[in-house]
Amino acid sequence: MMASWPFDQVVCFGDSITEGYMVDEESSYPARLSKILNLKCINLGVSGDTSSDGLRRLGQLDEAIGAGQRSVVLIEFGINDFFMLYPRSETKANLERLINHIREKGQGPILIGFSMDYPGVPQWVSLYEELSEAQEVPLYPNVFHGLSKREGDFLSDGLHPSPSGYQKIAQGIGGFLRDIFDNK
Repeated sequence: MMASWPFDQVVCFGDSITEGYMVDEESSYPARLSKILNLKCINLGVSGDTSSDGLRRLGQLDEAIGAGQRSVVLIEFGINDFFMLYPRSETKANLERLINHIREKGQGPILIGFSMDYPGVPQWVSLYEELSEAQEVPLYPNVFHGLSKREGDFLSDGLHPSPSGYQKIAQGIGGFLRDIFDNK
C-alpha cells in the first residue's frame, strides 16, 4: 500500500452514478473510495446531469478544488448524453473542455467511461478511448466494470448501482488509481 499520494484529494465530478442515486451518501462510490484510499473524496455528482451540465457547474468544481490543493478530478459524464441522444461530437467537445479546464487549474483529470448492453454504446466507448489518447488523460474505461445484475449490483432500474455495486466501483477505481500513481 502506498504511504502517500501525489495529490491531496479526489474530486468525483459526474452524474447520478457519482452522486449515488437512491442509496445513502455513505454507499456512494466517492464515500467508499475515500475509505479505500484513506483520502478526502469530494462528491460532485448530480442526478440527470449531462456533459453540458458539467460545464455549467465549473464554478462548483473550482470551489471544490480550492487554492493550494493538489486534486485528481474523476470526470464521469456521458451516460445521460447517450440516453438523451446528444450528438456524440457535442459530448466529446464538452468532455474535452472539462479536461482543459481542469488542467488550466493545475489539476489532474481522469476520464471514467461506461459500457452497457445497449445498441449504440460501442461508439460511445470509443469516444472515451479517443479522448484519452488525444488528450493524454488516464481512462478508467467502464464505471460498471465487474458489476453483475445476477449478483444484485444494480437497483431495480438496471442502470444505477446498488450499495454492493458502488463498493465494486470504488474498489475498481481505487485499484486503477494505485496502478497509475504507485509508479510515480
